[in-house]
Amino acid sequence: MEILPIVLLGFAVILAASYMRLSKRPMLPPQEPVPMGEVPPPPPPWERIEKPRIPSHDLGNGWRTMGIVQTLWGNDGPVLTRRSDTGGYASIPPEGWAAVQNNFPRDTWEAFVNIAFLESGFSLDAHATGIEDSMGPWQVNRWAWPQYSPERLRTWEGNASAAAAIYEIQGFDAWWNASGMLGLR
Repeated sequence: MEILPIVLLGFAVILAASYMRLSKRPMLPPQEPVPMGEVPPPPPPWERIEKPRIPSHDLGNGWRTMGIVQTLWGNDGPVLTRRSDTGGYASIPPEGWAAVQNNFPRDTWEAFVNIAFLESGFSLDAHATGIEDSMGPWQVNRWAWPQYSPERLRTWEGNASAAAAIYEIQGFDAWWNASGMLGLR
């Protein structure tokens, strides 16, 4: 009876080794440990993950499309945003557009207008509960980001600044469904 656990352990080790050899994933080369208190050097440029290019297209007459969303742009910013699949539409208020301009990188403005439209319909009162506790136009999840108060997330500036900080950490993946519908990932 005492030999059975040893045989099973040996079988598990052989099986794991076989899987690693047959796996299509490349084995990573060993890395030197970094002493405590030191910051490891950045990865070489060919290993850095680049943020994706924003896939929007000009439709003419001020309309631009990104995935399933079409936005009419005027001289002062977005005028009207609509979904091409359902026909639903909304307009971002001036304070929302100002929050986008104040908080997000310029090359992402269009994407974040469209994300707020898909996530909340530009509603400051949007609140998703159940498997998450997400609030405001960019649906910032308070369970994942508890440092942002509900009061702050119910303002355009507060929700945009929280979303911009999250974007710097997670990129567009923080808005998985919306970014997929927009072709951002």
